Amino acid sequence: MIVITLAGLSKRFFDEGYSVVKYKLPYNNSTVLESILSYLPKDEKLLLILNKQFEDFVFIDEILKKDEFQK
Repeated sequence: MIVITLAGLSKRFFDEGYSVVKYKLPYNNSTVLESILSYLPKDEKLLLILNKQFEDFVFIDEILKKDEFQK
């Protein structure tokens, strides 16, 4: 099982003027999170730990439903 924590407050990023949490930032025609997930084996169990303050459950769910992340 791979555990990825996405539970930080992104305080330093927000203090520097960013308006989204780090894992939502654009990177290589996707987001930071999508880029990370693309390197993981598809058959590996994955546990994402989120900060409910950002209410990103729908965002995460949409990423995980993409074909490239399906088993």
